[in-house]
Amino acid sequence: MSIGDNIRKIRTIRGYSQQFLADSIGISQSKLNRIENGKSDLSVDHLMQICEVLESGFNEILQTSNNFKKSFPKSEIKKPELIYEEHIRPLKEEMRALRNQVSEISCLLKKQKT
Repeated sequence: MSIGDNIRKIRTIRGYSQQFLADSIGISQSKLNRIENGKSDLSVDHLMQICEVLESGFNEILQTSNNFKKSFPKSEIKKPELIYEEHIRPLKEEMRALRNQVSEISCLLKKQKT
């Protein structure tokens, strides 16, 4: 397996889309696609960011042998529902709270003007 194959495999196991990972590390989805397909080089900075987002070590991404499955026990594989509960739901709740705060501030500013 190549480094790009490993990135794709780990990203898929984690339940992340190419777009999500690309946005998370500040590159385009097409650039990530080229990296995963071995058609573009991967900088050390982007490798470090990918490791952070995927919660993965360098050894898992850089290993090129077929022992890949041994490095991912099933207990570490997150289901999409868990990803939603752990990451997306809290962010949605935080966004809702921020919207409410912005709305309240907007109302206060309108009252001050009158």
